[in-house]
Amino acid sequence: MAAIELAGTYVMQGNTNGNWVSGRHAVLYTHGIDPCVAVCGFNGSVAFMIHSDSMRTSGVGSTELADGIRALVPAMGDGAGWELTLAGGSSARVAAYLAEHFPSADIYDRGWSESAYITGDGIFASTKGDLARSLGSIAVTIAGPL
Repeated sequence: MAAIELAGTYVMQGNTNGNWVSGRHAVLYTHGIDPCVAVCGFNGSVAFMIHSDSMRTSGVGSTELADGIRALVPAMGDGAGWELTLAGGSSARVAAYLAEHFPSADIYDRGWSESAYITGDGIFASTKGDLARSLGSIAVTIAGPL
């Protein structure tokens, strides 16, 4: 097994600071998500991440989480065809909120975590080590922005 280098983009906190990627060698990542939540989505070809500190308008950027997702992914609709994976401090509350706004999405709550990673082909991990193992590698290096 060899180390893998991925082109990465750090996702800053705030419902309007999300980003999206596609392809196996691209990754979105964030840290410090306790008590926040990383909301990661994948639809078979595109992955996105938002580091949310509030579901409502009180957080960084003062934008409701569902509105931030819809602005980032205009084709989100009711969530049909999307997997939403959550990790962080209040992921159970956010899972219930997202089920109301995107009732057709498959929602997976990964529970407490301090960090989150999602590749452009939908591989989610809570640590860089877990990401490396999921990619069949001994280590992952994340190079500068995409």
